[in-house]
Amino acid sequence: MFNRLDDQTLSEVYYEAIRLNLDTDFISILKEELDARGLDTEKQTMEISSK
Repeated sequence: MFNRLDDQTLSEVYYEAIRLNLDTDFISILKEELDARGLDTEKQTMEISSK
């Protein structure tokens, strides 16, 4: 689905979606793609949550 996005762009979209409190289903789809690519989201998600 997001195969046209490079890893960096996908990560930026994911974290921006969290920051903007977008739809949880959309965030979940982004996270699934990040996980499928083997990209870590835990550390940065915790940093965003603490802001």
